[in-house]
Amino acid sequence: MADSDYRSPILLSVTLLLLFVTVLFFSPLNRNQYLSLNLSSPSSTAHDHQQTTDNDKALNVVSAPAPAPFHQHGPPSALTSLPEVLGLSVKVQNKSKTQRIEEELARARALIRKTILTKNYTSDRIEIYIPRGSIYRNPHAFHQSHIEMVKTFKVWAYREGEVPMVHDGPTTYLYSIEGQFIFEMESGSSPFMAKHPDEAHAFFLPLSVSKITDFLFRPHHETFFHRLDRIFTDYIYVVQEKYSYWNRSGGADHFMVSCHDWASLIQRDDPKPYKNLIKVLCNANISEGFKPTRDCSLPEYNLKAFQLGPPRFGLPPENRTVLAFFAGAAHGDIRSILFEHWKEKDDEVRVYEKLPDNINYHKIMGQTKFCLCPSGSEVASPRVVEAMNAGCVPVLISDSYAIPFADVLNWSKFSIQIPPKNISEIKTILKAVPHKSTHLNTSTQYVSPSQSQLPPLPSPPTSIVADHVKKRSNTNKIEEQLARARAAIHKAVLTKNYTSDRQEIYIPRGSVYRNPYSFHQSHIEMVKRFKIWAYKEGELPMFHNGPMSYIYSIEGHFMDELDSSGKSPFLARHVHEAHSFFVPVSVKRIADFLYDRPKPYSFHGRLVRIVTDYINVVARKYPYWNRSEGADHFMVSCHDWAPEIINDDLKFYKNFIRVLCNANISEGFQPGRDVSLPEYNLASGTLGPSRLDSHPDERPILAFFAGGAHGDIRKFLFEHWRDKDEEIQVHEYLPRGQNYHQIMGQTKFCLCPSGTEVASPRVVEAMYAGCVPVLISDYYALPFADVLDWSKFTIEIPPKRIPEIKTILKAVSYTEYLKLQKRVMQVRRHFELNRPAQPFDVFHMVLHSIWLRRLNIRLPD
Repeated sequence: MADSDYRSPILLSVTLLLLFVTVLFFSPLNRNQYLSLNLSSPSSTAHDHQQTTDNDKALNVVSAPAPAPFHQHGPPSALTSLPEVLGLSVKVQNKSKTQRIEEELARARALIRKTILTKNYTSDRIEIYIPRGSIYRNPHAFHQSHIEMVKTFKVWAYREGEVPMVHDGPTTYLYSIEGQFIFEMESGSSPFMAKHPDEAHAFFLPLSVSKITDFLFRPHHETFFHRLDRIFTDYIYVVQEKYSYWNRSGGADHFMVSCHDWASLIQRDDPKPYKNLIKVLCNANISEGFKPTRDCSLPEYNLKAFQLGPPRFGLPPENRTVLAFFAGAAHGDIRSILFEHWKEKDDEVRVYEKLPDNINYHKIMGQTKFCLCPSGSEVASPRVVEAMNAGCVPVLISDSYAIPFADVLNWSKFSIQIPPKNISEIKTILKAVPHKSTHLNTSTQYVSPSQSQLPPLPSPPTSIVADHVKKRSNTNKIEEQLARARAAIHKAVLTKNYTSDRQEIYIPRGSVYRNPYSFHQSHIEMVKRFKIWAYKEGELPMFHNGPMSYIYSIEGHFMDELDSSGKSPFLARHVHEAHSFFVPVSVKRIADFLYDRPKPYSFHGRLVRIVTDYINVVARKYPYWNRSEGADHFMVSCHDWAPEIINDDLKFYKNFIRVLCNANISEGFQPGRDVSLPEYNLASGTLGPSRLDSHPDERPILAFFAGGAHGDIRKFLFEHWRDKDEEIQVHEYLPRGQNYHQIMGQTKFCLCPSGTEVASPRVVEAMYAGCVPVLISDYYALPFADVLDWSKFTIEIPPKRIPEIKTILKAVSYTEYLKLQKRVMQVRRHFELNRPAQPFDVFHMVLHSIWLRRLNIRLPD
């Protein structure tokens, strides 16, 4: 990899390949359903072959987005996360212009699918490079997809607009990749350029944020962002009026390319027009609205005039004498922390703000084993590419960075990731990497909380942890325990067998689990080791207490099980034994006692102050919050307002784990840090809904929902289905004499639309009734998604496809329905509420989600 030419056809076209995959993935022109096709690397074992076969057969009923007008709401699709490609479409709509496009994409999908199964590519030309090895998530899928892209993919670059702000871009300095891409696409010689827009699979908006900034930022900088937004919006309106393509897909097959820091701000004034537009950005910051399944991350280059990359002075691995190196300005908090700990303080970790005159920047990179790549003012850094050109292992130090080409490349195989909070440990971490692992192709990963990479576990070798903690006192024991847990989980994944010192009451197996072996061993380790300290500070009724019935009941039951009862085996006997710390605040109780209906505007501030004051009290009294900056602390709440707690001070709460029912990604919920909590609606004195389920053969109702008209999604559902169809029974008020849970038990598919907030107790109620949940939601982070593959036991329908509910559900074959229903019955145990808690029940599943996030952090000295 270190010797690869960044001007080679393979590497130059990876960005276009990801656009091609996006077109395959979303298929905005085709409204039919597709078979899901997972591109994660298959194993040769019998078990993994069985799982792959199951994936191939499983029906993903969430199809590509329906054609939408420019103003329509909703994301392009609620499909599963990349890397995936949709399988062969059932049929192509009978449209002249779109038929050829969809048939081409269908053939491409079929060939990619065939390649995954046969592990051999099909090409009508000599291939100059065959992708192989662990650096690729699935080299066979990637290779065939690249072949199909080169053969098939056509892009139409709109001609409208004038230079310098359109059809032009910078080709030197930090934003150079923006201009290089625009010129390559518009040079007239690119084989990807369509001769006519009707031939195009995707459409390029050739605006340059860098050039717009150059010409419009001064002197009226205070109005610049509004003007930037208007330029883009006006351009889109022009091509929308002139052509049919934007409205046909709602913009889902259109893309822009920019390396400027401000590119993500084009949607600040009005995000609606841009909800489906593919943004190819260097500043791929997830916390600022970058969506990895829609957008593309663009690597950043710092090019001099007439150059296409940095010089190459890389030495062989054995001749590299410098352990780590960085030189650059103090832009952003991460670099400030790096300079505070390392600037000109260590001969092995050489960090400079200004490089001494006698040192050549690129030559010293070529003499270095590990090149530090900290984020600056924005997440991306050209040092990642510079390191690769120098054959130096990149050390990524960033928060919320969506790494380029992660659909295809497995970055853990050729880079090291160090969370900013562990900057002080850089030398210890890097020196613990064995010499054989320091070459670019096979490096180690030091993990911060991950987003659904499975198995979802940290993987520094045990020696890294053990060597680092030998001289510790209280933290020594904690970190050694976690290191042993990681090692046991890693072993279970490799051997596909568990290790336990007691008889296991349940063995997780089957396709409902993302990795049943890692989950099982992780649960074993959690039960054996995990200890939590529930802070004792605070008084009733707002602390150590919560609702035990009605819609927020899981909040009170969790608090009572872990805190008030004092009987939980997970409770630490002493605070220094704890791996995690529970903040026992109840948002529901605070709302009950402090919400002033005549003055509702004052409540938010009081809620935030109560929680922040509590944390300040325990932070002053104990060292634990400050030691981890809150990364091993968590709260639990099912109240709609719980997410608002952190909004006034995002920096203070940036690591704090929120266990929330209202797990809305669009409102700041972060799946890699926070935990999604299933919602229950419990009658007083009960631990779950009634179980009145019938055999699958005795369920005459196709679909059912009854509930209030809360939120836009339910209003849309009622508009199309309320009391209108005998097979799709949708009611706002259940007819007198009918039993809600009994009807659920007679239904095949239970509709679970979001209400005012994303979560709904109907998901759990459906499982208790043995009814397949139909999830209808935007931005809902599903509970326990680190462990459970929801696509195997639920159906997801985007809100925009509510009018098609009956068509979608009737298209599910009886065989597929039986599979889904059987898996619902299997997974139901993980949503059962027991008092006291039992292994693998909902309490254990919530704790396991917290346990995974604790495994993924390291305590500092």
